[in-house]
Amino acid sequence: MKKILSFAVAGVFVLGMASCKKDYNCKCTDGTDTETTPLGKVKKKDAETACTAKQTLYNTYGGGVTCTVEK
Repeated sequence: MKKILSFAVAGVFVLGMASCKKDYNCKCTDGTDTETTPLGKVKKKDAETACTAKQTLYNTYGGGVTCTVEK
Protein backbone atom coordinates (compact mmCIF):
# COMPACT_ATOMS: atom_id res chain seq x y z
CA MET A 1 0.00 0.00 0.00
CA LYS A 2 2.85 2.40 0.84
CA LYS A 3 4.49 1.74 -2.54
CA ILE A 4 1.30 2.55 -4.42
CA LEU A 5 0.85 5.74 -2.42
CA SER A 6 4.48 6.72 -3.07
CA PHE A 7 4.09 6.20 -6.82
CA ALA A 8 0.83 8.15 -6.84
CA VAL A 9 2.40 11.09 -5.01
CA ALA A 10 5.42 11.02 -7.34
CA GLY A 11 3.13 10.94 -10.39
CA VAL A 12 1.12 13.93 -9.20
CA PHE A 13 4.35 15.82 -8.47
CA VAL A 14 5.76 15.13 -11.95
CA LEU A 15 2.52 16.14 -13.66
CA GLY A 16 2.32 19.27 -11.55
CA MET A 17 5.85 20.31 -12.47
CA ALA A 18 5.32 19.65 -16.17
CA SER A 19 2.25 21.85 -16.31
CA CYS A 20 4.16 24.90 -15.03
CA LYS A 21 5.80 25.47 -18.41
CA LYS A 22 3.75 27.28 -21.04
CA ASP A 23 4.37 29.11 -24.28
CA TYR A 24 5.11 32.77 -23.58
CA ASN A 25 5.94 35.78 -25.74
CA CYS A 26 7.70 39.01 -24.87
CA LYS A 27 5.91 41.99 -26.42
CA CYS A 28 7.94 45.22 -26.52
CA THR A 29 6.65 48.60 -27.63
CA ASP A 30 7.98 52.14 -27.72
CA GLY A 31 4.62 53.73 -28.43
CA THR A 32 5.08 53.56 -32.20
CA ASP A 33 6.51 50.14 -33.05
CA THR A 34 5.76 46.77 -31.46
CA GLU A 35 7.97 43.68 -31.51
CA THR A 36 6.90 40.26 -30.24
CA THR A 37 9.54 37.65 -29.44
CA PRO A 38 8.53 34.04 -28.73
CA LEU A 39 10.15 32.71 -25.55
CA GLY A 40 8.97 29.11 -25.99
CA LYS A 41 7.82 26.74 -23.26
CA VAL A 42 9.18 28.23 -20.06
CA LYS A 43 8.01 28.92 -16.52
CA LYS A 44 6.29 32.26 -16.03
CA LYS A 45 9.07 33.50 -13.74
CA ASP A 46 11.72 32.70 -16.38
CA ALA A 47 9.64 34.45 -19.06
CA GLU A 48 9.34 37.54 -16.87
CA THR A 49 13.10 37.55 -16.23
CA ALA A 50 13.91 37.28 -19.94
CA CYS A 51 11.41 39.97 -20.88
CA THR A 52 12.69 42.35 -18.20
CA ALA A 53 16.25 41.80 -19.44
CA LYS A 54 15.14 42.61 -22.98
CA GLN A 55 13.44 45.81 -21.80
CA THR A 56 16.58 46.84 -19.91
CA LEU A 57 18.72 46.23 -22.99
CA TYR A 58 16.44 48.30 -25.23
CA ASN A 59 16.34 51.15 -22.72
CA THR A 60 20.16 51.19 -22.50
CA TYR A 61 20.26 52.68 -26.01
CA GLY A 62 17.33 55.05 -25.57
CA GLY A 63 14.32 55.09 -23.30
CA GLY A 64 10.66 54.58 -23.64
CA VAL A 65 10.48 50.85 -24.38
CA THR A 66 8.04 48.75 -22.35
CA CYS A 67 8.07 44.95 -22.52
CA THR A 68 5.36 42.64 -21.18
CA VAL A 69 4.92 38.88 -21.01
CA GLU A 70 1.98 37.38 -22.91
CA LYS A 71 0.68 33.85 -23.42
